[in-house]
Amino acid sequence: MIENPWIILLEILLAAGILIYLFFRRKSGKPGVHDRFGRVEAKLKGGKLDPPELRAPVGRLSQLVIHRYDQEPREELIEIADLEIYELLPALNTTIIRFQPEKRGTFPIVLGAEREIGTLIVE
Repeated sequence: MIENPWIILLEILLAAGILIYLFFRRKSGKPGVHDRFGRVEAKLKGGKLDPPELRAPVGRLSQLVIHRYDQEPREELIEIADLEIYELLPALNTTIIRFQPEKRGTFPIVLGAEREIGTLIVE
């Protein structure tokens, strides 16, 4: 049985288009930065942030994910005042803070409203 040559040509072109898309699509070059949002993760243990320097993209929806390993105090306040981020971190819990920084710069991360534990760099 002979098929229509136009249908065969259309099938070949469709398959080639799918392969070209899969092999040549653009991928984000920065780790932790996705098409839709930036995701930054850190561990908080013994009152210390690891890593102490975090980075987020300017003007894009971002997530700051903090894994807290301390049992005391039951809740700890973390703040990045210049970006108006104030969040309570429950003991032995992971907290996700969503924010969208509108200005570039280096902002101190303060724990318990008294001691600086790191910096957030918005690029």
